[in-house]
Amino acid sequence: MNKQDRVNMENSMIEAFKKLIADPAYGGSYYSLTPGSPYEITPEFYKELVKKHIMFKDMADDSYLAAAGIASDWPHGRGVYVSA
Repeated sequence: MNKQDRVNMENSMIEAFKKLIADPAYGGSYYSLTPGSPYEITPEFYKELVKKHIMFKDMADDSYLAAAGIASDWPHGRGVYVSA
């Protein structure tokens, strides 16, 4: 995947998450790491989510993940849905 593929995938998933968020049985929130996303979170909130083991750590800092290509284009196209 390239950066645009990752962002496109995130945008597709956001549409599904919007439906879950609107459903009282699920609710919750979506938090994005993609710069410029309407769901982008602050660096402080990102650190809080990482500390709570909800959000991924900075994958670019992990040489094994980087070597495997998992960290490519970090943080574009990354985010997390958290149910209520």
